[in-house]
Amino acid sequence: MKPVKLLSICLYLMAVFHLIVGAGLTLSPTFQQFAVHVYGCHFDWTVKDVYLVRVLGAFAFTFGVMAIAAARDPIRNRAIILGFIVLFIVRDVSRHVYFSELSQGFGLDATTNLITTFFFAIQGGVIAVLAWITRKEKTA
Repeated sequence: MKPVKLLSICLYLMAVFHLIVGAGLTLSPTFQQFAVHVYGCHFDWTVKDVYLVRVLGAFAFTFGVMAIAAARDPIRNRAIILGFIVLFIVRDVSRHVYFSELSQGFGLDATTNLITTFFFAIQGGVIAVLAWITRKEKTA
């Protein structure tokens, strides 16, 4: 399989994940609580928390929409892919730089933090490698 096709498939998979999670976080308090639990966080559910998780859901949903655009033509949409790579790096670095806040504020333990970091690093790493391999390809 050509690397550009593999990059497109990875972006579509990221899109599906983020569209589902984003819609769930935005629309369903039940899904919010499930997702926050899976993510390893623990906090009191106030109206502020529900609202802020909805905002995160909107960002995730938008990420999914952008991933679809990038997947449709990864060569032409390299700027979107670069933005994803930067986002994954910033997310992972901030999880460790501000881990004490993450732990104190959300009850996240170090093991879950490492697992989540690995999950995001794999996504970012795969699209970074594939984007690098396809960097000299021209748009069709």
